[in-house]
This record gives sequence, C-alpha cells and structure tokens, in this order.
Amino acid sequence: MKTLLKFWILTGGLLLLRLNSPAQVSGWTWSNPSPQGNHLSKVIFTDSLTGYAVGGYGTILRTTDAGVNWQQVPGITSMALSSITGLKNGWLFAVGLNGTIIKSVNQGESWQKVPLETGFDTIHLNDVVFYNNDTGYIAGNHHTILRSTNGGSSWQLISHDTTGYGFPFWTISWLSSRVAFATGPEFGLSKTTDGGFTWQYISLGGTKYVYSACFLNPDSGFCAGIKPSGTGYTGFISKTTNGGITWTDAEVPANSNYNHIDFISANTGYVLGDGQLYKTPDAGFSWIKVSDTVLNPVSCLRFGSGSNGIAVGNWGNIFSTTDGGNTWLSHRKGMDTELLGILFPSSDTGYMIGWNQVFRSADRGNTWITVDSSHHPLDIHFFSSQAGMAIMGENSHWYVIMTSNGGATWHEEEIPGQATDLSYPSLQVAYITLISPQYGLYKTTDAGKSWVFIPLSPFMGNKMDFLDNETGIAAGEGMASGVIRKTRDGGLTWETKFTTYADWFLVQQIYFYNETIGYVLARDYDTLLQKYYTRIIKTMDGGERWEEIPRPDEFTGSEMREISFINADTGFVVGYREMPDGRDGLILKTSDGGFSWEDQIKKTSNMLNAVTFIDEFTGFAIGEGGTILTTGSCGDIPSKSSSLPDKTIEQNLVYPNPASDMVHFVLRSAIPGPYLLEFYNFTGRRCGQTFKGTMNNAGDVIRVKLEHFTPGLYFYRIFSGEKVFTGKLIMR
Repeated sequence: MKTLLKFWILTGGLLLLRLNSPAQVSGWTWSNPSPQGNHLSKVIFTDSLTGYAVGGYGTILRTTDAGVNWQQVPGITSMALSSITGLKNGWLFAVGLNGTIIKSVNQGESWQKVPLETGFDTIHLNDVVFYNNDTGYIAGNHHTILRSTNGGSSWQLISHDTTGYGFPFWTISWLSSRVAFATGPEFGLSKTTDGGFTWQYISLGGTKYVYSACFLNPDSGFCAGIKPSGTGYTGFISKTTNGGITWTDAEVPANSNYNHIDFISANTGYVLGDGQLYKTPDAGFSWIKVSDTVLNPVSCLRFGSGSNGIAVGNWGNIFSTTDGGNTWLSHRKGMDTELLGILFPSSDTGYMIGWNQVFRSADRGNTWITVDSSHHPLDIHFFSSQAGMAIMGENSHWYVIMTSNGGATWHEEEIPGQATDLSYPSLQVAYITLISPQYGLYKTTDAGKSWVFIPLSPFMGNKMDFLDNETGIAAGEGMASGVIRKTRDGGLTWETKFTTYADWFLVQQIYFYNETIGYVLARDYDTLLQKYYTRIIKTMDGGERWEEIPRPDEFTGSEMREISFINADTGFVVGYREMPDGRDGLILKTSDGGFSWEDQIKKTSNMLNAVTFIDEFTGFAIGEGGTILTTGSCGDIPSKSSSLPDKTIEQNLVYPNPASDMVHFVLRSAIPGPYLLEFYNFTGRRCGQTFKGTMNNAGDVIRVKLEHFTPGLYFYRIFSGEKVFTGKLIMR
C-alpha cells in the first residue's frame, strides 16, 4: 500500500521555508506563500503610504508603508475581484465576477455587498472608476456599463448588449462628465461622449489589439498592445493628442507584448513588455529599457509620486521600486514552484515534491528544506522516514533513484523503458510500471539491488498499487471502457474485477486507506454535457468487488487529482473546477465514506494537486504557484461563512437504528413542503424505491416501511428544499 507523489520536470534551488503552524489554524489557511498566493489583478494607492491590491477568491491586501509590508484584509466574497478604486472621501469600491460589487467606508477595515438588479448579477465586472465622490462607472462583459450618481449606494445599467454576444469592456478611463475611453478584446478602444450611453469604435490604424490604455485628459492618451507582424505579433505603443481622432506609433523594442502602460506626468511614463520595464522621458516619443529585472507575470503596474512604483500579478507576486524601476524588491515570501505531491511517513517527517525538487520536513511541516534538486522525478514513495524510492526521466532515459538516509544522498540505476508508476509495499519489494518499449512490471525483492522484468498482456493501465508483496491492483482504459484488475502472485497473473463504459478513463490515482477499503480516482468525459468529470470507484473487500459512487454535482466539470482518508468515513479530494474565467481550486470533504461531499472553504482559486493528513486534525493541501494550505481542524470552521454554498448538510434524528421493518426520520430544520428520500448501499449504489411526500412543518415525522432490504449498512439522503439531510442506517 502506498501514497503516490506525482510530478514532472522543474527547476529550483536550496530553500528553508518556515510555515504557519497548522495546529493553530481553523479551516484552511495560507502557509505558503506569504501573505497569500492568489492571482492579483489590480493595485491602487490612496495616498503616498496606503495602497490596496485585489485578486482571486475575493482577495484584498492592504499596505500602510508604501508597499513594504502587506496584510490580508478580511473580505465578504469568494468571487475573484478584478478592480478596486478609492474615492476622495476615503470610501473604497471593488468589483469582480458574477456582478460582485463591494464597498468599504472605513479604509478597508470592513466591507459590505452592493446588490444589483436580478438578471444583471451574473455579469462579470472588470473595472470601476469614480469621476467624483458621487458619480462612478463600472465596466463589464457584454459591453456593460453601470453608473451610480449617489456615491455607489446603487447602480443603474446604462449600456449593455442584450444579445449576450457583445465583447467585454476590460478597462475604463473617465475623463469628464461625458467623455470616457474603454478597452476590450475585439474593438480595442471605444469612446463615449454622452456619459456612457453610446460607444463608438476608435481606429488606431490597422489591426491592433489593445491591452492597456492611459489617458491624461480628454485629448491626450496612450494605448499599448500587440499587432500582426509577419507570421506572428509584435508590440506597439500609440499616442493621440486629439481625443483619439488620429494616432501615432512610437518607436519601441520589437517582439514585446505590451500589457500595461502608466503615466505619472505629461512626459514621464512606463510600460511593461514581456516582463521588461520601459520608460519614456519625452511624452512617449522614445522608450528605453529601465533594467534587466524581469517582472513576470505581472497584471498591473502603478507608479505614484516620484520614483515609487508597485507591480502585482500571478501567484500573489508583489514587486516595489523606489528608484523609478531600476531595482525591484519582491514582497512575496516563500517558494513559487508548482507543488505536486506530499506525504508523511511519520507524524514528524514529511516529503514534498516540486518541479525538480524534493523537500523534507522534520517538524510536522512547519519548515521545509530542499534535499534534492538534481533529478526530474515522476513518482516517489517513502516506506519509512529514511528509505525512499523515486522514478525519473531525463533525455529519453529512465531511472530509479533510491535513498536510505532521508534524501541526503541518492543511488541511481537506469530502467529499461518508460516508467509511469511506482509501488513500494515493503522495505525489500518494489514495482515499477513500464509502458514502452514493452509493457510490464520492473520488480525488486532485495531493496533495489537487483531487478527483474515481468511482461504483461493485455494493457492493464498505467496505474498500479500493491497492497503487499504479492497482491496488487491495476486500473486503466480499455476498449471504450474503464477496467480494474487484481493480481495475487506478484503480477504474474491478473483477474478482471470491474468494467465500466467510459469515453475517456484517465486514472489519476489508486488509493487504499487500509487492506480492504480502496478507491480508484479517474477522469472521464460526459458527451451529453460536453464536460469532463471525476469518477470514484470504491472497494470494501480488498479489490474483489468494486462499485462506482454516484456522481455529486461538484464532480461535473472538475478534475480531482488526489484522494486521501483520515479514517474509514472521513476523507478529502482535491483538484480544480473549470470556470468561465479559468479554474477554481477545490477541496471536498466526505464524512460518510465518499457517499456525499461538501465543498470546503479553501481561500484560493489555484489548482490543487495533492492532500494529506498527519493526524485527524492536521492536514496539508498543495498545488500550483507554490500553494500550501494547512488546517488544524480537519478542514472545519467554527461558524458558517458567507462563502459557504447555499445548500447545507444537516443532522437529524432517526429511530430505531438499527431498524428491521419500520424507520422514522425527524428533520428538525426541514423546510415545509415536498421531500424526497433515497437509500444507498455501502458501495454508494442507490437501492430500493424513492420515497416522496410532503411535510407541513419542520420536525414532522417521516415514517418509512422497509421492504426488500437485506441486512447491512445503508446510507440515506433526504432532500428538503435547499437542504440535504444525510446519515447511516443499519438494517437487521
């Protein structure tokens, strides 16, 4: 039995990272990076010292020392925030996905939501500006413009493409009571002269894609972006002095993707191109590279008075300069490599995988050091705190590397083929799955001193897990099917134990909590919904019988990458969900052996790759951008938060339990009206009839006569309005 660590080729260096203590944390909180690792989309300064940055998963950061230190401000939404602006009266407004508008009247200490009309509360809002303390504008998708004339207390729709096909407005610059410019992906630049009710496309001459615009007044402004050049694209910067009627291109370095431009005076401006900063001292006529520092990826650049500047971007990156961009200081602390695997062979000792790096912790994950950065591992497993193996690939050659001293040194041996999986059931025995040039198993029985090849036919799949030295499980794709097989003789012979129809059965993981309870985690494609989804197949008898767990809504459009259980009932699965604006990281928790799943509040939109627990309370979830989330409370929080899903899981009274011929349910917080009751067996398959009825009051007794049920353990699920009641029932 093993815990898999999956990873690919990456780069890195020596690192000592000290994290927040997970035992002191409730829910899931950031341990790496600091202060957080969500994408940042916009940064502003309201005075010379105070600034704010917003980004993914409702992130709001604040600095009071000109960007040297940043603190996370408690927010009230999990929606990604795309823009923030400050008013002269000290109020703040931020906007984001699904019609999100929030405001603060106390310099960001607390926030409140501003409602929109029904029907427009699903539009993605991209930018917000105020012309004065009373009049503000918001730009969004489908050519949406919202206006407020009462300081942001309410907003009215004044421009919108009702066909639903209008391209978005990305940014907006309001220059007078009637004149404004807006950027977007299709028309590049648009202008209004009637306060935003109508917009006209502005031609910059030829085909040009505008990524950023900066206007000094209604007449003078600059645009930056890319334009076609030969078989590719090159960057451009254009200037107008007559309100956009005519434009002049500046001479700029070629082959740059100019994505942000900012002017601090009529003559001095800055532009970012492929992470390089350029400056003009002469109103945009000439541009010179400021320094060789690469700021990438950066989504927003702001210069204040003098030579002070701030840049923010992906993975929580924050850079500052005090000398006009000649030198930059990073304020993001911690590792930034993608993390793809984590395990703890003991409660104190843990190993974590990053691109081309192996990290080791000796203090329950509080600090990590790099123990190897010379290999490109693909799969790794530690049988004890000291003994470990990994498979790796370099330059079309494949190797197994072994350590007996906790990763301080490694012994390397070449493998005769392409390796995809490693299983390490005991200190002496290990198996490596090879898929080419010949499919089979590479096996050792003497701790890696010697190896033998076992050819296999037909194809069993590229994932295998051995529960002991002889008993193993293989899972993979067959002919339009997913197949699970079992061996009892060390891979010499195999029996088919489970077959299911599948359009595309990509096995992510084979996981066994103990010798009897195991799971196969796979990804498939739903041709009807035209979405990928996650499948979980479960065994309760060591792989003899397998049943698929009914798919919850959370699994549609998602890719779950790893599953892990604390006990037979409580487990977690992590991955991501496809969203209209990209991906959203997921942590789901089950308390009934995978029968139902609850979305955890994880405070990040980053994709998550792996999850593990040291004990019943202390856990880690890791992923892209160096994301490390920790919990000291088994993922739970002490009170309900506004970002919890509307559908809640409630407890209830059921008696008698065990039952024989009749069972009673009392739903203390049910919603009066229709209800629906379903039963499932221990493998997650629905059984018996579906019971329907109506409750006049919360707490009414539901009586169910039990017929055609064999003795055993069952799970029930009762739907009452927006609430779901679940639990266990034993039939005698």
